[in-house]
Amino acid sequence: MDKSKMLVAGLGQGGCVFANLMKMKDARYTNIFINSSLGDMKGLNTADLDTNVFIYSGGDGSGSDRDRGLRYIKNDSARLINTLNKYKLFKYITVYFSTDGGTGSGSIVGFVSLTKNTLPNIKINLVGILPNLKEDNKKLKNSLDCIQDLEKISHLINDIKFINNNKGNSYEDINDRAINDIDNAYSMLGHSDVGSIDEGNLENICTAKGYGVILNLPSNYSNYDEAINSAKENSVFSIPNNITECEYGGIYVKEGKYKCEKLSEKFNADETLYKTYGKMFNLVVLGGCEVPNQDIQDIEDELKERQLRKSSTKRSFSFNVNNDFKEEKKQDEKKVKIEDEDTDRYSNFNPDKFIF
Repeated sequence: MDKSKMLVAGLGQGGCVFANLMKMKDARYTNIFINSSLGDMKGLNTADLDTNVFIYSGGDGSGSDRDRGLRYIKNDSARLINTLNKYKLFKYITVYFSTDGGTGSGSIVGFVSLTKNTLPNIKINLVGILPNLKEDNKKLKNSLDCIQDLEKISHLINDIKFINNNKGNSYEDINDRAINDIDNAYSMLGHSDVGSIDEGNLENICTAKGYGVILNLPSNYSNYDEAINSAKENSVFSIPNNITECEYGGIYVKEGKYKCEKLSEKFNADETLYKTYGKMFNLVVLGGCEVPNQDIQDIEDELKERQLRKSSTKRSFSFNVNNDFKEEKKQDEKKVKIEDEDTDRYSNFNPDKFIF
């Protein structure tokens, strides 16, 4: 794809981190940072307050409140539309956002709608960041609510991917590998005796309607099925159970490592499966696949399990004090003379107004 025509947008703190990494990976991308907190821009060395940063008016973070993120974009839509109008020459936009936060998660639906209304010919790819299953309940619930909201804009978007934070060795490792794979997918151009992948072919693959899959094949497998399974297991993306069916697919591998003809037998494309040899990497990119529902189900199952644990735990103001001690205390109280004024100390106390 022509990277000079690719706009990379970061929504919220997490999304802005990825937008920054994309620009650092290849300077041909043009990025824009959209957030509710100016402080989140610190450390993003490609963010320029005068050129590519948009901070919602009156915003000072969202506190992981999706409703607040939604209000930000609703209240500031006119100014955001004015900003988007500056990018009319761009052909594609890749939008990064965390599903579990407030600003990105809460504004993604509004942002996609505004973008499509303002730039009707632009093709929209989304990259959502899923939470680690160890995150708190609010973040897990935010993620499920966000994913459900994405159905409202499914007709406006082209490709979508989910980065799964339950994979990888650390957040930095996950971020770097995800950016590397996405950038390589956008770089998969080649011409060889077995076939070619040109700009138009790559656009078909990377903007096919549906879920997008990137398989970074290892170079030390002779068995193709094992190589594909290894790529699925080691991917930092959510991968659907069925990746054999897609709308468009592309195979770009190093000659001598894999045979394109043999590898192409493992996948079926409704339209076309492009293939070529190159020198940079071993990559299979599939567009228009099914959604990875299992990873989404895992979030829901984790919340259900937590709720079951909570309901099985008794929590009350019932303290297990030794009975002998209680009896001794009663005897002591009989010996104590209670003054009248002490008995009236809490006479006006209203337990209904007590806040714990």
